[in-house]
Amino acid sequence: LPAAAGGGTLWDLDLGLPLADLVLLPHRRRVSLLAYRALELDAAEAVLALATRVEHAWVDAVAAGQRRRVAGLVAELTGAGAELARRMRAAGNLDELRVAREEALCAEALVRADRAEALEVEARARLGLLLGGPDGAAEVALPEALPELPAADPDATGLASGALTRR
Repeated sequence: LPAAAGGGTLWDLDLGLPLADLVLLPHRRRVSLLAYRALELDAAEAVLALATRVEHAWVDAVAAGQRRRVAGLVAELTGAGAELARRMRAAGNLDELRVAREEALCAEALVRADRAEALEVEARARLGLLLGGPDGAAEVALPEALPELPAADPDATGLASGALTRR
């Protein structure tokens, strides 16, 4: 830049902004590391939340399968009871009211079995969606029943010490 009075060239170096950046660099680095750590924790929290939802959906799907099988057995047995009541009525050993009750029980059991089947399909679809299947169509091999509960409650001190060692 031309100098105002002396006729030479004056170079003005503006060091204000770079100097402030240099002074604040450690603080900016610390803030960015804290922000990165917060993002890591948010991601970990989201993964744990998804894992929990998947676990609950798995339990729901397995339990729904168990309920469907039990409802199917009840429907089958009440159907046999209704058939027996009709045969006993034909033989003259039961009145029409008793036969109607058995048939009503059978119809109710069939409705419950159909509802249990629909609930199982819904539970499997929810699990499939959480596992990333298209439209919840993931075919997941599920066990026939939920695991049995332990015979005794676990020792609380053993659980706490095991959790601390696995940290």
